[in-house]
Amino acid sequence: MDSRRWIAQVLVILGNLALIALAVGHAKNGYPEISRIAAEANTTPRVAAGLVVIWLIVSWHWVAFGIIALAVSFGHRSPNRAVLSLCGLILLIDGIGTLAKLGWFIGDELAFLGAIAILAASVIFPAAGEQRL
Repeated sequence: MDSRRWIAQVLVILGNLALIALAVGHAKNGYPEISRIAAEANTTPRVAAGLVVIWLIVSWHWVAFGIIALAVSFGHRSPNRAVLSLCGLILLIDGIGTLAKLGWFIGDELAFLGAIAILAASVIFPAAGEQRL
């Protein structure tokens, strides 16, 4: 196996571990709190339920991008680099948006770690013409 491809795959795996930790922490630690806040809020039940659903969707969003990045990095079809770049950029935007609104905390750091690992993998990953199967 090409060493560049192997290094890129390891980076994607590391990025996925960060994203899974982020999603699990978000769902496990934040879900009970956001559910309690939504239930106690002076709003309609539909809006409160929507807030809770959005909370879970964000957790799934990180897992989904990790799965896409894994599938692309271990698959044998192009466009590996483009899809990895897109996943990494979206995750980077998530981290920047969260940092801008909430400041530094473990969630930002895990989002940035996952984004940077996947973006680095997209740079290291061999181009379509360079891949040896």
